Amino acid sequence: MYSKNKYNRNWKSAITGWVEERTLYQNLVRRGYDYLSPFTNMARTLKENGNLLNEDQDVIAHIKVAPGKTKFALMENDRKFFRDLKRVMKHHKISVDMLDEFLYSLHGRRRNEVLLRSKKKDDGSGLSNRELEALERKYKNHSKRVGLERASSIIHSMLDAQLNNMVDYGLIDEKTRNIWKKKWGPEYIPLKDEDARGITVEALGRSRKAWSPTSHAMAQSQWTIIKGVQNAEINQSVLNLVRNFKGPWKDITTEVVTIDPTTGQEIVTLEATSRRNSERVFKVMEKGKPVYIEFTGTEGLMAARALKRMDVESASKGIKFIGDFTRFYGGMLTSFNLAFTIPNLSRDIGMAMGNLMAEGHGTIARRSFNMAEMVRNHQAVRRYLRSPEGVVLSPELQIVEEFFQDGGSVEQFGVGNPLDIYTSLEKDLKRSKGTEYVVNFFKWIETENKVMENMMRFSAYKHARELGMS
Repeated sequence: MYSKNKYNRNWKSAITGWVEERTLYQNLVRRGYDYLSPFTNMARTLKENGNLLNEDQDVIAHIKVAPGKTKFALMENDRKFFRDLKRVMKHHKISVDMLDEFLYSLHGRRRNEVLLRSKKKDDGSGLSNRELEALERKYKNHSKRVGLERASSIIHSMLDAQLNNMVDYGLIDEKTRNIWKKKWGPEYIPLKDEDARGITVEALGRSRKAWSPTSHAMAQSQWTIIKGVQNAEINQSVLNLVRNFKGPWKDITTEVVTIDPTTGQEIVTLEATSRRNSERVFKVMEKGKPVYIEFTGTEGLMAARALKRMDVESASKGIKFIGDFTRFYGGMLTSFNLAFTIPNLSRDIGMAMGNLMAEGHGTIARRSFNMAEMVRNHQAVRRYLRSPEGVVLSPELQIVEEFFQDGGSVEQFGVGNPLDIYTSLEKDLKRSKGTEYVVNFFKWIETENKVMENMMRFSAYKHARELGMS
């Protein structure tokens, strides 16, 4: 005879034996890697003890809105820099390799000078001053000089914005940013190898020519946004939780000051130095300074692992390959397949209409209002997504922008690497007008699907705003 509570009893695993104090559901959640469950359980425990989380301490809420906020920031970055860069390069018929050389000619001497001054004689920009002089002569009176200067100014503005973003997201402090700008000048570019990824926080010397500074600059601006939003939203909420409540965690960022017997200077180390690579230790950047949190117990370990799995930089190459293949194959079956895209768009429209009409509670007047509301919201989201860069938004479209900015949209985004960006940029620059029309058609389909996916969420967001909710 089965107990009514049969699904809440301890579950026996054929592999591990009895699982201590764990129900069938909890065991399935654990094996299914539900990354929200540790934070859900912690929030429930705090609530049972009479503690209520503030908005800045609600880790789950920040995890849910982070993808939307990241996508919005990436979209704004694309609007401000990527689109303009492609337009200038295409108009002046500038290749990626040509822009790379021009950028090198502007920054190479500064890199050599600074690194030679620091006695790193063998490593500089990757090119000798003689090689840089040859590049300078090549582009001094070049027929495309005007276009190259315009394109390079976009790259430099983008990198300057990246530094400001790093400060805003807490990845570095203002002092570090100012020192960086003074040291490397306004024409700084990242000089890296082809397979280098992530955010540059130190410019090192190199013995050979760097690979595509243009592609690395574009990738670096994206990575700053992705890592920055994660740090400012998710990581900061974890830090606020740890500092305000007792739980399976502790801050181990204790400074230990010693004196160097040779120089007499103070050396500051952290308690976390010996344990920072532990799977239980999670790092949060606060105003450019690392804060290390150590999670204790089984629940704490699950939380630490969940937070580290959200770190896109730690994804393995195997997972990346599977993701790239899945996106390509999925695109062939969906976005690039007319037999799917058009019926899918029709389905989204039908579902949105049905959902809105269902709110009418059977009254014709209410249904008419919802249909009119649906049309207005649909048009508002569409106009916003198609609005050109720099245009002054109407009050209605400002609400749509705030909806995307607050992370309310349904969003997925990929993590670009320099090689992918280089290939994509070259392909865009060489694309014929006929191919451009086809690409724009599929972009139109994707935009319409995006409008329909987010219209219902925007309606709820707008309604909440009208009721005075934040």
